[in-house]
Amino acid sequence: MGRKAKLVLLALFFMLAMADAIYTAQAGVKQPITYHWLLNEADDAYLLCNGSLVVEINGHDSIHLICE
Repeated sequence: MGRKAKLVLLALFFMLAMADAIYTAQAGVKQPITYHWLLNEADDAYLLCNGSLVVEINGHDSIHLICE
């Protein structure tokens, strides 16, 4: 096998390895989408969730609502 053929095979191997790494990263755990609301006394906020809803208290003036 010639030197050019080895380089081509090595380049193909690295391209496949990179494609696999990108696919694995995209198929992994997705980061949650975050929305920030500043609500006043008379404001209403609605959260629609098709899964389970988790509420985390984050200090004295904010909460996290997580739809899993």
